[in-house]
Amino acid sequence: MSPPLFPAAARRSPAWAVFGGVALLACVLRSVAAWRWGAEVNDDVDMYRGLAENLLDGAGYVSPETNVPTAFRPPLVPLIYAALGNAGAAIVLFHIAAGTATAALTVRLAGLLRLGWIGAAIAGTVVACDPILLRYTPRPMTEVTAALLTVALLCLICAPPRTRPSPDRQGGAAHLGSKNRSSKVDRTIESGRHPDGRGSWGLIVPLLIGILFGLSALCRPTIWAFGGLWALAWAWDRLRGRAGWLHGWGRIAAGALGVVLTVGPWAVRNQFVFDKPIVMTTHGGYTLHLANNAVFYEEVVRSPAGAVWDGESLLRWQQRTRSNYETDVGFGSFVRWGRGYWFPPKEGWEGAPREVPVSLFRAMEMDRRMMDADSLRLTWLEGDDLLVEWGPGDFRTAADETRRDRWHRDRAIEAIKADPLGFAQAVPLRISRLWSPVPIGPAADGVPKVLWWAVGGWNVAVFLLAAWGTVRAWRSENWAAWRPVLLLLLSLTAVHAVYWSNARMRGAVVPAIAVLTAAGACGLVRRGQHAMTEPEPGSGVGSFGGEEKSSALRATSR
Repeated sequence: MSPPLFPAAARRSPAWAVFGGVALLACVLRSVAAWRWGAEVNDDVDMYRGLAENLLDGAGYVSPETNVPTAFRPPLVPLIYAALGNAGAAIVLFHIAAGTATAALTVRLAGLLRLGWIGAAIAGTVVACDPILLRYTPRPMTEVTAALLTVALLCLICAPPRTRPSPDRQGGAAHLGSKNRSSKVDRTIESGRHPDGRGSWGLIVPLLIGILFGLSALCRPTIWAFGGLWALAWAWDRLRGRAGWLHGWGRIAAGALGVVLTVGPWAVRNQFVFDKPIVMTTHGGYTLHLANNAVFYEEVVRSPAGAVWDGESLLRWQQRTRSNYETDVGFGSFVRWGRGYWFPPKEGWEGAPREVPVSLFRAMEMDRRMMDADSLRLTWLEGDDLLVEWGPGDFRTAADETRRDRWHRDRAIEAIKADPLGFAQAVPLRISRLWSPVPIGPAADGVPKVLWWAVGGWNVAVFLLAAWGTVRAWRSENWAAWRPVLLLLLSLTAVHAVYWSNARMRGAVVPAIAVLTAAGACGLVRRGQHAMTEPEPGSGVGSFGGEEKSSALRATSR
């Protein structure tokens, strides 16, 4: 029998009305967003639709810009778009459905965390109305898909372990919050404190967790940081004696199998293409360099508060960086006007660019800069003009992508070492940009002032309530169930304290923010009713515990 949506206290309330109301609200708001900004589905800024189009054409996972195999972007979203035929309308409808499911699953997550039906309604409403998820509904990007995968993953991780009900349990049914506690094992399960989570679910749930984690990694690789913190927390529990080292290895193996089943094909493909089993992307070096360079430190970090990187300055930095990379690896190019000076002739060279050994060119026709090149690449332009590029033997190939990624990473590390104070000052700046309550920089362009203030007011209220909810979660008897939520937010913040950040990048963790917001809101309600008379929250609205604290449970919690 499937587990109930809410604990017992909540099931006496209009749980399904909350569930349906939140889903309806999310669907309506996303439909309005799609109607308002629907044309933006064609703005393929991150080339996800271009990658999907190449997949549909049978070219494989190749860059729309260079037509060579790539791992610059994670593959899940292009695969989804390709499955949808890469049609704009289908993509928008998928985002509306995914956003609606995200809000509905957030209601489910709130129920698993024992927030009661009011808390579930608040959490679902926060996701349904989130400005970032609404704004990116029509855009071909990862925010909407990542948020759905995140909340689905949290629903499995935060679900309390289940076992077969004890024979003396009334009606043979077991659920959270029941007053009919019949054994120490059942009480431990209901408190969410079972050290290993053994139960009738066996290895199915860990396997599903691994699969969802792997899918999340193929959508947003930053989830790997969460996996690392999760592993550290697992080891910490055992070092503190909260669980035994000999327990839980079967579930770990099942979870690892789920990750291998999803991420493994991507790694194998990259091994064949790049000679490296890349499990993330070749994008990390650039985003690290973008957030750590002398120009950014000088023009943004050391400027007055609120400064943003000017678009023209950013473009100049990108062009200069590209030129420096090409110089370092021995790459160059120019356009030869007319065909009279070149061998081989134009005939036979129609179509795709060709790589030509340098030895095929007469020395008198070669530029001095080309003498040390391994090969030349010819691309016929309009008319008789010829684009000539030269460089290492593997330039303009998949190998160049990994080399460029390493180059960006090395330049970023050099910038950090050359200016450690600038790096230290940039860390809080990047965190503040990640958690900015208002749109800044290009994201604020064209936003009416009234809407700008409305978004800011909404986010400030959400963040304040989420901060209070974090305190309550930390102090609650059900804190173990909340730990994945807190680790997820901590891991994202840690990653973007070093890498490039903006508010859009927190879109994937909106469900986690929402349940903390609901915990904080319910805590304020109870505080106003003078219901909290002890450090641990009691039962009822916003409760983290059961409806009664038995003496046996108190003893085990000590």
